[in-house]
Amino acid sequence: RERFLNELFFPESQGETLSPDIRRKLYAEGHQRLVSPWLSPAFALIALVALLSGEFNRRGHSRRLIFAATSMIVLESASVSLQSLAGRTSAAVPLMYLLPLSVIAFCLWLLTRQKRKPASAAQLTARV
Repeated sequence: RERFLNELFFPESQGETLSPDIRRKLYAEGHQRLVSPWLSPAFALIALVALLSGEFNRRGHSRRLIFAATSMIVLESASVSLQSLAGRTSAAVPLMYLLPLSVIAFCLWLLTRQKRKPASAAQLTARV
């Protein structure tokens, strides 16, 4: 955690000879440093989805807020788990990027989708 980004990706440029296991862990740490800024917009969008979706009343927010907090905890846990997995196998590195970007895309989709208005009683009787 005390190394610069270029030292994480290219430790041999510093004249070090490391085992493949340590090299994979350094590589995963470098990618985690690049991915972690994407978690902040993901957290913010989860909160926005929780607050802006649904109806606006004074009593309905607690369930959505608990869901948002739980989603953020799951997202952070998945991010840490993927970093650990990437330390063992390099195939998990793309998943580290995919996780926050897919959450951002899904939250943006939820915020921008058009909601249908429920049909009024007059519209329903006019159809019959």
